[in-house]
Amino acid sequence: MNGKNQTKIWVIAVSNNYEASLPYRLSTYRFCKNAECVILQNWDGWISKLEELSKFLSGNCDDQDVVVFSDAHDFVFIKDIGNIAEDFFASAKDIVFAAEKRCAHHSPQAKLAFESASDSEFRYLNSGMIIATAKNLRRALKMILPYDDRIEVDQTLWGNLFTAQRPDLRIGLDYDRKFVHTANSITSEDPAPATPYAIHVTWQDNQLQAEKFSRVLRRYGLENCDKNRQQAQ
Repeated sequence: MNGKNQTKIWVIAVSNNYEASLPYRLSTYRFCKNAECVILQNWDGWISKLEELSKFLSGNCDDQDVVVFSDAHDFVFIKDIGNIAEDFFASAKDIVFAAEKRCAHHSPQAKLAFESASDSEFRYLNSGMIIATAKNLRRALKMILPYDDRIEVDQTLWGNLFTAQRPDLRIGLDYDRKFVHTANSITSEDPAPATPYAIHVTWQDNQLQAEKFSRVLRRYGLENCDKNRQQAQ
């Protein structure tokens, strides 16, 4: 519960791989003490994240609760999230997504929509972190589920929703990286802004990116040592 405005915060991810999610688990233990932290287990591909989230939201969260939904294997919190609800409400958006430099898993129409909406270097929607009230996240999920089964990546669905520009859902991207810094350049180190709440390092199958994530874990004391395993359980 956020003490300042009594908004309940849910921190939710989907993973059935304990080892891969250990840094994320430890980061929630350290930095999300005022939130309800949940890791849903039924991972079966990217779209399954949305289906599991939808099921969970339908029976567990009040409309006004703030939900922080993120990846679990390449994402960690790096500071206390006590003010995250306040910062979200200040955005005046119904739902906020992470933003990244690269346009990945999006249609040409979505790419054009992102580029028309902002000239920020970080202007492409990344679904590695989503923030919304439970009510608005439920509404957004109903807009994209059920889905075209030819689509395999959840980010594509969210990009299509952004492109639709529905007047009844104010979608924002985290252009200033206030909530999360998405580091997805495989050729250089992305300079982080003033400390966001989290860091997301994509493309972990690339050695440079994997090394970058390891540096993040070392910097914030989130490496996979035995002591950290005990804390994360």
